[in-house]
Amino acid sequence: MSTKRLFLIGAKVSLTLLVVVINLTLFFHQPARASLGILYVAPGGDCGEATPCYSSVQAAVDTAAVGDEIRVAAGTYTGINNLGGLAQMVYITKSLTIRGGYTTSNWTTPNPDVNATELQAQTLGRVIYITGATTIVSLNGLHLTYGASNGLGGHSPTIFENYDAGGGLYAYQSSVTLDHCWLTDNTSPGYGGGIYIREGTLNITATIITENEAGYGGGVYLYKSQSQIGSTSEFSLNRVTAGNPGGVAITAKNGTITLVDSTVTDNTVTFGGTAGAVYIDHAQFSIDNIEISGSTKSTGFSSFVSDGTLQNSYIHHNDGSGVSINNNTVTVSGNEISYNTNGITIDAVFDMDITIRENYIHHNQMTASLSSSSGAGIYLDTQTGSAILSDNTIQDNIAGKSGTLPSYGYGGGVYILGDNATLERNLIQNNIAIGFIHAGSQYWGGHGGGIYINNGTPTLINNIVTGNSAIFKGSGIYIVGGAPKLYHTTIANNSAGSGNDETGVYVAEKSSTEKAQPKLWNTIIANQAIGIYVKGDVVANVAFVDGILWYGNSNNTAGTGTFFLSNEHTGDPLFVDLIGGDYHIGPGSAAIDEGVITNVTTDIDGEPRFSGQADLGADEYWAPGALKRIFLPLTMKN
Repeated sequence: MSTKRLFLIGAKVSLTLLVVVINLTLFFHQPARASLGILYVAPGGDCGEATPCYSSVQAAVDTAAVGDEIRVAAGTYTGINNLGGLAQMVYITKSLTIRGGYTTSNWTTPNPDVNATELQAQTLGRVIYITGATTIVSLNGLHLTYGASNGLGGHSPTIFENYDAGGGLYAYQSSVTLDHCWLTDNTSPGYGGGIYIREGTLNITATIITENEAGYGGGVYLYKSQSQIGSTSEFSLNRVTAGNPGGVAITAKNGTITLVDSTVTDNTVTFGGTAGAVYIDHAQFSIDNIEISGSTKSTGFSSFVSDGTLQNSYIHHNDGSGVSINNNTVTVSGNEISYNTNGITIDAVFDMDITIRENYIHHNQMTASLSSSSGAGIYLDTQTGSAILSDNTIQDNIAGKSGTLPSYGYGGGVYILGDNATLERNLIQNNIAIGFIHAGSQYWGGHGGGIYINNGTPTLINNIVTGNSAIFKGSGIYIVGGAPKLYHTTIANNSAGSGNDETGVYVAEKSSTEKAQPKLWNTIIANQAIGIYVKGDVVANVAFVDGILWYGNSNNTAGTGTFFLSNEHTGDPLFVDLIGGDYHIGPGSAAIDEGVITNVTTDIDGEPRFSGQADLGADEYWAPGALKRIFLPLTMKN
């Protein structure tokens, strides 16, 4: 090989090595961000040794590539920009992660509980604005405070309402995740003081949303959006100013919401009307294991024309109803609902299909002065829909109040209006209906301590009605008009005490043309002054009774109405434990095998009844040693 050829080969090798050296030099002098996609923010732009470093989150967002992570050191950051023609601290149109809780000496392990990272808008605009159908933003360990949406719009405008939206965080058609964040002291004259999501997705975990205010949705307003909220998130001390309808802590309208493992406490309506601390409007919902309490001028949970489930939750000490439902298909199960104005209100405007099962509803009291109070435990209007109440314990609820400015009550335990209600396997005990005598000797309230049935045809199966009291009429059950059907009912020990009503069932007309004609099969009526009273008046009030055990009543029947009685029996039902509230029948009970044939095949415990020889009352006796679920009041939470 020639010398020339060797020289050319050597020159090419040298040139290649030189290029490699230059490229390596350039590579090792790139900023730290290029290899990891991480940018840093610290007060004054001093991030220690971390680069690239910025003094504001917006500057880092502007520089970041899609998918980058921005780490923010502890401190309070301020400053408003006008990007997008709006006022906010941070304007985001790309997918990013922003994390707080770092220090300039530790950019590896965030501790947001100790190292508070606050983005403070100082009420000059929103804190964060996010937009873009493909934008995915994750916010972690941040405090978003003092945002305000005044004059910024964002909700569908109408001539009736202010449509400014999203004081702390506003997102349009984007997916947003909040983890271990705080949203505090944000406001919107319209919608979503803390958060407003429009046509997007929201996921919240371990986040505190407190002391925010809006016309609607003081904490969060979700519009045509999908949301998942849970993992010990808290919504407290939020306020709304527009009243009803709307949500104080959370509003979901026209979308879906899943809310789990969270608390909603001490939220307030500051002006006019009532709302719901959690309000679902034309949306799909799934709510599990939450606590809603301390709502002022507000119900706990409200659902309007929505489908979903509310379960395993504790709803207590709210100014309005614990739970309020209007229309559609809703299941309320396994909840404790107590110390509210009333437990559950079901008030249909359109068709509905409601299931209320296995709830413990207790110590609710309706106390509005000089007005009617109906259904302290459950108010049920099924004039345009159907509802099933099964396996609930409804006790110690009070409709009305005594005193200087009394209110008059109907249905301490349950108030039923309409035809399409079914009550099955419920324990209704120790409820009270308070009334007073108005000018002209008119008796207001004090009717239906356990159950008040208003001119309908509901069906009651395997219920125990005991220990209830009404000041005037129907301590156990008051039936005014209509033709309800009662199968296997135990009605015992209902009394308001000396001088007041001591009637198990009271039957009266609704009006001169609306008679009452209830039908009772396989009933136990025991230990009342009057078992069944049928009022005689201008219409034919009639009680049809087939299969009944009378025991311990001063008078089994009374009144000048009409009775059709067949298959009557007398004798001791031998309840297992009257003091303890256990109304199962014991061995040797006079109720055993005395029932007439009906289509009821199980008892209050779901145990089978003997075909052709069923027992009277709600319980079917089983021989000693047979497995039996004892139906007793649930344990009350303090």
